Amino acid sequence: MQPIQFNPRDRALFYETVKKKVKEYFAQTGKSEKGNWKLYWKTIILFAAWGAIYTAILFSGLSFALTMILYIAFGIVASLIGFNIMHDG
Repeated sequence: MQPIQFNPRDRALFYETVKKKVKEYFAQTGKSEKGNWKLYWKTIILFAAWGAIYTAILFSGLSFALTMILYIAFGIVASLIGFNIMHDG
């Protein structure tokens, strides 16, 4: 495939061309623009983990050290939600 070159001042043409190429890609491959089962399962698993950790922090009454580990895990899962789910969207 030949690379496409644009004049830096013609941003509208660039945007329209990229949008057209993306639509062509999805039409050719038959993939959904909204995601697939992997994205949906990843979303369900990450939000379930987030909710479980949050509930454990609030209601479990664990020791200080275990609570700190849960805080770290909570932060990691929250960042995974941000990086994975929001990026995929």
